[in-house]
Amino acid sequence: MRRLIMYLSTIMIMALLLAGCQKEKQNDEDKQTNVEQTKGKNDTGSNDTLPEQKNPFFILSNQVKPGWPKDLKEDIIKQKIQESSGYEYRLEMYKGDDYITKLQLYLASGKYPDIWYAETPQQVAEWKEAGVIQPVGDLLQKYGKDLLPFINEKAIEGFSIDGELYVVPWGSGEGSINQPITQGLVIRKDWLDNLGYEIPETLDDYYKILKAFTYDDPDGNGEDDTYGLSGVVNKGSAFKMVFNAYGIDPEHWYERDGKLVLGLVTPEYKQAVATIRKWYEEGLIDKEFVVYNKLSEVEKKLIQEKVGSFKGHVWYTDSIWKVESALHKSNEKADFVMVPALEGPNGARGYSAPLIAKGGAVISAEAENPELIMDFLNWFGKDENYLIPHFGIEGEHWKWTDETKSKVEFIDDWGVSDVKFKAGIGNPNRIHRIEDRRHSSNDIIEAIENVNKYLLTNEFEGATPSMAKMSSLFETVVNPVFAKVVIGEESLEAIDAMQERWLSEGGQDIIDEVNAVWKK
Repeated sequence: MRRLIMYLSTIMIMALLLAGCQKEKQNDEDKQTNVEQTKGKNDTGSNDTLPEQKNPFFILSNQVKPGWPKDLKEDIIKQKIQESSGYEYRLEMYKGDDYITKLQLYLASGKYPDIWYAETPQQVAEWKEAGVIQPVGDLLQKYGKDLLPFINEKAIEGFSIDGELYVVPWGSGEGSINQPITQGLVIRKDWLDNLGYEIPETLDDYYKILKAFTYDDPDGNGEDDTYGLSGVVNKGSAFKMVFNAYGIDPEHWYERDGKLVLGLVTPEYKQAVATIRKWYEEGLIDKEFVVYNKLSEVEKKLIQEKVGSFKGHVWYTDSIWKVESALHKSNEKADFVMVPALEGPNGARGYSAPLIAKGGAVISAEAENPELIMDFLNWFGKDENYLIPHFGIEGEHWKWTDETKSKVEFIDDWGVSDVKFKAGIGNPNRIHRIEDRRHSSNDIIEAIENVNKYLLTNEFEGATPSMAKMSSLFETVVNPVFAKVVIGEESLEAIDAMQERWLSEGGQDIIDEVNAVWKK
């Protein structure tokens, strides 16, 4: 209990406000008839008889989609999931910082969600230390047998602490289309064509393109109103392609002299920052990037045709995706493509291989009958039920293009985001996510192939107790100095001081713990 109080002390005032003014939300779906669960309901292979579900599962989702149905009658997919699985659930949806704030409020109030979602091993270390989540390894083995074939063993290792698994990791389908990396350097292909440039291969090629995008009027409007690059300042994520060209990711681990070190404290980190600083001095980077907190702020600049490249995901290359489709209203030739990883000055090349342990569901320490929750999650892995929230109902919303089931084709307009979200098709109803990209357009398939051509390996994906400090150390120690150095408010030598401070304020403890686990 003491650990929980310490963890939540910074938000207790908010919690008191919540307790004083917030009443538990009730809607029609909460009043539905409870569902009796017995052995064999979802055929997990367990010999146990499962108890009745007394109340709908309360799920706090970190996904929000515009136009999402508020009424169960409109949420076709939720109806289908509840009918087929035999379980009822209630969703609350928030995104980004709003999601974390809402979660903290619920934890402080003692009204834990039954299920919520982890995005990093560091979060899991915090929640485990606070005692608000429970181990799920035995539950997964006993009641999640249909999920296990989709879950990577490294994800299980990454979300385990002291030998105990605390997350039901997301799964992934087979095939090259489900390769792990989906984010990289996205660039305006039509601007390249306008100025006579090819897709860049090296960091120096890209530098020349940034200058052309900034000063050579790539959109042909006769005005000096464009930048080569923009992005979000957080952890330097907008510039991952630059760090990668120097062979590192600030948040990933690399073996040096028989030990693991974090990319943040390597000499290459400072070299990459020096390059970014140079680009900013030359006016190639959007001056407002330091105040951007969300990618949606960058998207506004993209739609206004003010920026020619950014770090984004493969879906930006699809003509029906929101940014490119918005651009096409005023410029039919606008075209985004994904650039393979750039080769750096020392020959390094590869995008950051994402954490295999990149997300999953946690179960509250206070959850009644956690075996029912696992049985519910298992339903998504059985008989490809995960396709229902992902694509919709077969024959009504989508169909296979051939007998091999290698490609999904949406019926009518059900592949358009605004249309499918209104019916409940999408991430919030993907209670357990199993990645399947068989609906992808040819542009997205090409982008996935490009972004996965060259990879940088992350040598450690686990969680240790001190990793609970990782996020706050980046927020308080790293991000402010990075931004000030890039825009010239502090000298490049401030990076050395920042690295030393990060080590002294808890970073060295993280490194020591990681190496102790790694050596085993």
